[in-house]
Amino acid sequence: MAVVGIDIGDHSTYIAVAKQGGVETIANDYTQRNTPTIVALGGRQRFMGVSAENQRNLNVKNTVSYFKNFLGRSYKDEYVQKELNEIGADVVELEDGKVGFKIHNNTYRPEQILAMMFTKVKDIVRNDQGEDIETCVVSVPVHFTETQRSAIKDAAKIAKLNLVQIMNDTSALALAYGKTKNDLTSDERNPRYVVFIDCGSGGRPNNHGGDYKRRSCCSWKLIQHKRRG
Repeated sequence: MAVVGIDIGDHSTYIAVAKQGGVETIANDYTQRNTPTIVALGGRQRFMGVSAENQRNLNVKNTVSYFKNFLGRSYKDEYVQKELNEIGADVVELEDGKVGFKIHNNTYRPEQILAMMFTKVKDIVRNDQGEDIETCVVSVPVHFTETQRSAIKDAAKIAKLNLVQIMNDTSALALAYGKTKNDLTSDERNPRYVVFIDCGSGGRPNNHGGDYKRRSCCSWKLIQHKRRG
């Protein structure tokens, strides 16, 4: 069973697997290490990742992209109102005031769409590793609220993923940096300070620190296994 770190970005999703004492960012069915964070629904078929991106221009109203930051938000949220035209599918207000996506006369919550993306992640891992995901860690922006983090947990449950930790992006960066640097001192009398700055991407594609984040998700899980052992 695979131990996996998942970075669900606004534009791309990355998957890292703990393997032989190290961490490897794995490729999807198209030999790409980044999978588009896009979900599309056909009449009787679902498309996730590359296949969803390939048909987006022909199926705009049934395609959902940039949905991560809609998790846990109300329809009247200022961010939601500004981004309505970037999603693709029609964005509607649900009975509880939350955001929903109208596709083929059905309404889906953002966590349901994310669950579909998680299902694609499971398929990629199974095809690459020949085994299912045992546990996973997901990285999120620091500004994510408890409601948004709870929505990610709900999405994981829907996808039947054993989510053991949600990590802040900056924490993931710091862990990965420390793991790869052998010259960091532990001398309290002469400490060395390293500052990590998340410049943000305004909800748009940005690859800063991506590899550090992916690797650190799995690194964290590896450390926990060693501690238990």
